[in-house]
Amino acid sequence: MKIDPLLLHVQGCVERGTRRLQEASFHVSLNKNGYNHSDLHMSSITQCGRLLWMKLHGKPLAEDFDTRTIRIFDAGHMYEDYVIKLMTFGGAKILSRQQEYREFEIFAGHSDVVIDYEGPAIIDVKTMNQKRAWEFAKADLQEGFLDYFIQVNLYMSYQGTRNGLLLAYNKNTSEITARRVEYNQERIDFYKRKAAWIVAAGTFSEVPDEFSEYKRSQVLAQEDVCCTCPARTTCYGP
Repeated sequence: MKIDPLLLHVQGCVERGTRRLQEASFHVSLNKNGYNHSDLHMSSITQCGRLLWMKLHGKPLAEDFDTRTIRIFDAGHMYEDYVIKLMTFGGAKILSRQQEYREFEIFAGHSDVVIDYEGPAIIDVKTMNQKRAWEFAKADLQEGFLDYFIQVNLYMSYQGTRNGLLLAYNKNTSEITARRVEYNQERIDFYKRKAAWIVAAGTFSEVPDEFSEYKRSQVLAQEDVCCTCPARTTCYGP
C-alpha cells in the first residue's frame, strides 16, 4: 500500500495534540485553573484507599491512558461548557465556575458550576453514552453512580448548601437528564475520614481496610477487584 505523507502527518498531529491534553495547563475546552495532578481528588475518593495513596505519592502503576481515552475526557469538558452555556442562555445566574474546595492541603475538588437558586446550588455535568445515560436516569445514585454522588455531596458540604444536581449529557441523542443529589452527612463524614487517613499515612499499608479493597486471601478470585487494579503488583508484590 502506498504511504500517504499527508495522512501520516495529520494523524501524527492528532496523536501528539492528544498527548498534550494530559498537561495540566492545556485543554482544548477549558483551562482547568488550579487543577493539580498531585492532589487527592474528591472525584476519585471512592476508589481503593491504597490505590489513591500510590497515585498521590507517584508509585509506579500498570496504568496508561491511550489517546482515545484522553480525547473522551477532554470532550467531556467541551460538553460541560456547552451545557453551562445553555443554562446561562436560559436564565441561570452563575455564581462561579470551577469553584475550588480544599481540605488537608491536598484533598481538593472543583465544582463545574455553582448557580443561585435560593442560595448556592452545585451543578455537576457528566457526559455518557446512551446505555450509561439510560442507567443514570433510573438508578439509585448511591449504588450505580456512587463516585458522582459522593463528589457532589462533598462539594455541597464545602459550599455550605443542601442543593446539588447531576446533569448527564447523552452523547448519542443530546438528551440531558437531571438528577437531584440528596445530601448525606454520614457518607460525607466517612469519605472525609478516608481522605484524612490517606493524606496522613506514611505507606499504603497504613490505610485501614475499611478504606481499601485490599483482600489478600482473595487476590486470585475473579470477583476480586484487586485482580485488575493497576496497583496490584505494587500492593501485593510480583
